Amino acid sequence: MLDLTSNFLGSHHVTVYYFNPNIHPEAEFAEAGEHERLEEMQEFIRCLKNKTVFLADHISVPFRAKANLPEDKEELISGIQKVMDNLPEERMQAHRQMAENYF
Repeated sequence: MLDLTSNFLGSHHVTVYYFNPNIHPEAEFAEAGEHERLEEMQEFIRCLKNKTVFLADHISVPFRAKANLPEDKEELISGIQKVMDNLPEERMQAHRQMAENYF
């Protein structure tokens, strides 16, 4: 069963991925916006072919989801779209900033 709920209080574990300019100082980096991140998540889910349990419970994600794929694929993609349709970019950016400042 798909569970897609708002997560503005978040969980308490964080995985940090960051751009390190010392590794590739000539590289230019433009951070993705929140809607773009969710569009990438949708595309990733669309491309999954194997049986997968999808879990989104990270503090930096503005919703929580647990889905069995491929069974819940369309419902999950649709749920992510609803989040994008109902949460403005600025609110999702504020949520990510809160998550980054949490630790």
